[in-house]
Amino acid sequence: PAVYSGEPVMPWLVLEGQRLWAEQGPCAALVGPLSYSAFITGMLRQGYRSVYAALRHVLAVSGERGYEPETSQARFMFANNAGHWFEPLEDCVQQLQRAREGTVQGGDLQNAGSTYVTISIPLLDCAPTLEMCAAETEAGLAFAARTGNGQIANRLIIFQQFVRALRGETEALGNSTDGSSDDAARLASLGASPVANAGFHVSRALVAAILADTVGLARHAAAAMPFLPHIESL
Repeated sequence: PAVYSGEPVMPWLVLEGQRLWAEQGPCAALVGPLSYSAFITGMLRQGYRSVYAALRHVLAVSGERGYEPETSQARFMFANNAGHWFEPLEDCVQQLQRAREGTVQGGDLQNAGSTYVTISIPLLDCAPTLEMCAAETEAGLAFAARTGNGQIANRLIIFQQFVRALRGETEALGNSTDGSSDDAARLASLGASPVANAGFHVSRALVAAILADTVGLARHAAAAMPFLPHIESL
């Protein structure tokens, strides 16, 4: 809830967690709040090195003490918000796979589902084929269906259509509409979610850039800009 409440609730929660950690020592309950430090240091000050160091420390301490599923939750946040700035993307993929296992075993199905969304981004850069990206997305959609998570499904469908467009499986070259999904309807279904809207326009802008569609690139890039503050730490 604090993530969606934004300021001042989110900064207060993270900083209060840091104060308690420093004054009274680590405990499992503080791992979660501290893992969201990227939303403060990263988004407000672009302090990615500080975020990386902080989350590395939290992850190491939590892992040594055997906190679960808290360690897996921290691992997810590390790969989502910090690791990719300083480590190979292949390592982030492995971190997300480990985070998925731990969160599923710990009963945290929300974060487990989110790993499917997060992992799609580094896979686009480091997977040997688009087929692997498509398979991961299909697995994520199946997981979202089993757990009743429509929010995760909506975000995964955006990436699914992105991959289909790159593979030439949509109605027209560069068009993400096909028999299973319509761009206009998909965009309307996202509502006010800033991260989902950003993902939609960024994915469409990437397709346009790859296909040298300068008009589409300019349109979707401009549409994505209002949502930039919500994705700067990602």
